[in-house]
Amino acid sequence: MTLRSTDVAVRVDGVKVAFSGRTVLHDFSVELSTGSQYALTGRSGSGKTTLLLLLAGLLTPDEGRVVSSLDRSDVLYVPQAPSLIVELTAAQNASLGLRLRGVPPAEALSRGVEQLRALGLVDADDALPGQLSGGMQQRVALARAMAVRPRLLLADEPTGSLDQATGRLVLDTLIEQAGQEMTLVVATHDPAVAGRFDHHIQLDHGRVA
Repeated sequence: MTLRSTDVAVRVDGVKVAFSGRTVLHDFSVELSTGSQYALTGRSGSGKTTLLLLLAGLLTPDEGRVVSSLDRSDVLYVPQAPSLIVELTAAQNASLGLRLRGVPPAEALSRGVEQLRALGLVDADDALPGQLSGGMQQRVALARAMAVRPRLLLADEPTGSLDQATGRLVLDTLIEQAGQEMTLVVATHDPAVAGRFDHHIQLDHGRVA
């Protein structure tokens, strides 16, 4: 089901999600405005990743509904764990989303490399994922998502494995490129990261705190 309002990207209504008898989200509701940027906070196990998966359309709730005004192709989720194709170089991984959308190879590669540079990856173009640190791999995954320019970008702890300076660069780039056109949701444990966002969604035991 889709929303008609251009002011709302995604609405979550009365959602319940449980795994193996453990309820992760309880009667949860939230609304994301188009073009807004959100910090998603809460303790480990509070339901942050589950909510991101719901918003991405990768998880179906046990109760309630998730209503979106976006096409599935307009939504990208970047998990905390590395999610690269191990046989492809960093540049090839960064351009993969564009290639899958029919962008010509040379243009896709150029745009992917541009995003790698924006995220501080200067000498990693030809490196395979196994030759990169976990934080570098996550930046490649972010570059792949950002190159596509989705209307909703969901990033799970994108600065969690980075030093302070690199984390600040990544966050600056995400916020700047999101602008007024992309809805951005960043899950984080870091109060300094959360403080960069005007809108906060704080979870506590599966509910909005």
